[in-house]
This record gives sequence, C-alpha cells and structure tokens, in this order.
Amino acid sequence: MTDTELTTADRIAMLGGGIPIVLGVVVLGLINTFADAPPAPVVEEGTTVATPLIPVELRTGLVLLGLLVWLAYAGYKLGIAPGTGGAVEGTGTGQPR
Repeated sequence: MTDTELTTADRIAMLGGGIPIVLGVVVLGLINTFADAPPAPVVEEGTTVATPLIPVELRTGLVLLGLLVWLAYAGYKLGIAPGTGGAVEGTGTGQPR
C-alpha cells in the first residue's frame, strides 16, 4: 500500500469528522447570517443579548463531534504499527512509521 491510497478508516474519518464541522461552522453560520435575526433589545445600558436563529449549543456540539471523530482517528493511527514490509498490520506498539 502506498501513502496516497486511502483506507476505509481514512474515509470514515474524513467524512465523519469533516461533515459535522462544515455543517456547524459554514452551513449553519450562513443560515444565521442570511436569516438576519433581529437585534435583541438592550437589557441594560450598553448590554445586548444575542438571539441567533440556530442555537449556539447545536453549532458547538456539531463542531465538537467532528473533532472527537478526528481525535479517535488520530488515536487509531497512532496505535497501529507498520509490518516488516512497511505495510500496516493490525494494532501494534504505537511505534512511529
């Protein structure tokens, strides 16, 4: 296997981590921007309350989900060691390739 070939784990990590991050940052950010949520009234002098259309907790959760997938993938890649021919063979000692 060469370094340019993608394994199933690589594809899962790219899609499973990338889609929630792009959805949480770009797509929901554009929805909030284009929805043009009305500004909140001033509570106290100089203090405003943000009222986004999409809750911040949802966007944060999606980004954290993507980062957790990437963290799990990094742990998986660190846990496998190359075989004698340079190919990756199962779990190993965590030796760098």
